[in-house]
Amino acid sequence: MKEPANADIINTANSPLQTCFKTGHLYAPDLYNLCLPHVNIVTHPTILENLQNTAIEQEIYFDTPCNLLYSDTTAQFWIPNELNQIICNNLKISYTWTELCQLFYHFFTTPSFHILHCDGNIYMINSNSLLASKIKFLRYHRDQITKIVQQLSRYLGKTSTILTVCPKITFPHCKVTDPFVSWLENELFGNNNMFSRSPGQLLFI
Repeated sequence: MKEPANADIINTANSPLQTCFKTGHLYAPDLYNLCLPHVNIVTHPTILENLQNTAIEQEIYFDTPCNLLYSDTTAQFWIPNELNQIICNNLKISYTWTELCQLFYHFFTTPSFHILHCDGNIYMINSNSLLASKIKFLRYHRDQITKIVQQLSRYLGKTSTILTVCPKITFPHCKVTDPFVSWLENELFGNNNMFSRSPGQLLFI
């Protein structure tokens, strides 16, 4: 409904807005004041609180603090079975972030049937290795190994809570066992796509 090349002009022709505001065009910065007469202002404290709580639950969004999660020693991560066999020798089914980083760093910087040293800090995956069928790139820099771990691993869960990991955060009216804390945990760490790729990162099949 915006005017081409001028997003501040809204063309309301043949829309409910034309009937509502009785004009064919609107200036976007005026919308707040134009809409205000059509809004019922809630003043009753109980209704106001209920509406606010409903809006918060529906609209609240958290960027998952991945660095906080990585530093949590109770957080567990999983990698696909065949990669667990090749990279970690099936030492465990799940690993802490530190364990995975150490295992991956050792594997991806140690020449073997799977890994070839090219030059300086550049390494290459042997095209005959099973890894070559799982990973779209062949060469990588040693500083990219953390990104390789991020993309190949999946977050399973943890036993700590935001309050135990961050003792400086205090909620005077909350205990660790309160439902609010569980809800907060689910919002923070319930997204298993937290390690989604972004442009420029390494890619995997």
